[in-house]
Amino acid sequence: MKYILIFTFFLMLKAATLPGQPMPGENPVLKKLDSVKNSTSVAKHFAGLYYTSSVNLHSFISGSSFQDSGFVLRMESSFLLFFLEAAVADKNQKKVPEPWRVYFSHPALSELQFKLAGANAHINGDLWQALCHEFNSEEIKRNKKGFINLNPSFRNTYRMFFNDAAAANKKVAVIQKFSLGLGKWYGWLMMKRWRKRQVKLAILYYENPYRFVKKEKAISKKKQRIDRLILRKL
Repeated sequence: MKYILIFTFFLMLKAATLPGQPMPGENPVLKKLDSVKNSTSVAKHFAGLYYTSSVNLHSFISGSSFQDSGFVLRMESSFLLFFLEAAVADKNQKKVPEPWRVYFSHPALSELQFKLAGANAHINGDLWQALCHEFNSEEIKRNKKGFINLNPSFRNTYRMFFNDAAAANKKVAVIQKFSLGLGKWYGWLMMKRWRKRQVKLAILYYENPYRFVKKEKAISKKKQRIDRLILRKL
């Protein structure tokens, strides 16, 4: 089951190319990510995933009746800052923020390991911080439903790439076979739980600092275990 958890990170951010995609020059987030993914820095590996994920998100917003695009655009800009801060720190040989240290301190990782480690840092390290950086407690609570409503923008992509992963990776295929299909369902369930957990953590940051410290420490330990798994098993 641990391989399902790893591939959940990867598949959630790996997005398909869809019709009507915004071009990099039309969106500042895409423009910055496009620049990083075409650089020589190790940051390019995750930037590629991040770019396609953002394209998929914009396609979902523009192609549906989604009503909270303003919140999403603000969150997206805030979210990007944390990745760029880590990339710039590494480029300038300065201390990299803790969530990104595994990613930038292992330059010999495979491309898959880079993508997984980046996704782990992005979701389990940066998401709550991005929310608190941009929004106050009331704004987060008011837009919590809209945040969760973004799940469909990831669901179909998750299913498609899970199937591709099972076809290409024997370990994933075995888990899927012997779990009678529950492996895919479990991965999707965990992805939704992680997103909800980050929103709750952001609210705790404002409303219950004591509980926040305990919860953030527990989540950080889980992130570190996943990092170790990525380094050792792939």
